[in-house]
Amino acid sequence: PYRVRLCDGATLWEGPFPERPPGYGASFSSGGLVVAPNGWAYVTSNVQRQDAKMGVLSAYKVETGELMWSRQQADLTGNAPSVGTLGPTDRLSVVIGIGAAPGLPPLLASPAGAGGGAAPVALLSQLVAFDAATGEPTGWQYTPQPHRKAFAEGDSFPDHICLPDTWSNGAIDGAGTYYVGHMSGNMFAVRDANGDGIIDEAAGEVSKYYGGRSYQGSPGIAPGMLA
Repeated sequence: PYRVRLCDGATLWEGPFPERPPGYGASFSSGGLVVAPNGWAYVTSNVQRQDAKMGVLSAYKVETGELMWSRQQADLTGNAPSVGTLGPTDRLSVVIGIGAAPGLPPLLASPAGAGGGAAPVALLSQLVAFDAATGEPTGWQYTPQPHRKAFAEGDSFPDHICLPDTWSNGAIDGAGTYYVGHMSGNMFAVRDANGDGIIDEAAGEVSKYYGGRSYQGSPGIAPGMLA
């Protein structure tokens, strides 16, 4: 990442590349950066080698560009981090979504659960939270059902192609609920209501709204309203 001066675009610092395994180089990512109340910037990126890719979440000091920590992920990162308190806790957390992004829709209609006439697919994804100060996983995580298409919900040729990431950017409200869109066409609301640090879907800590289309930008939050 870079920090540039707003008035003239001068580079104030260039942060070091996050830690990566041997043989991995930089890769394309549509992730992003967010500056948190603690004065740190949190960044998602991807790295790759010939036969594998993985996501990386990193934290930098805004004032100096110092890399504070970085954490390699089990899958690709495509949305920007969200920083806030989750549920009834004062701990500052960083939430990201991971998972392989959907591809283009088929030119011709294909059976449900198949992409472009190919064998049935199951695109996996997950939401994960990390301690903002240390980068350690907090135990807060949610894994939705696999997406059974190779393309995003609602995408179709020739004139309705969103081609989104696995997850949209997310938003955390004042009560600690995390809102985020998904390639399945669902908008999820995830909240650790009992404060045990674990998301229990059976206990009502996950709700969703099916919009029938995919999402890319961040939800907007207003009193009594999610847009």
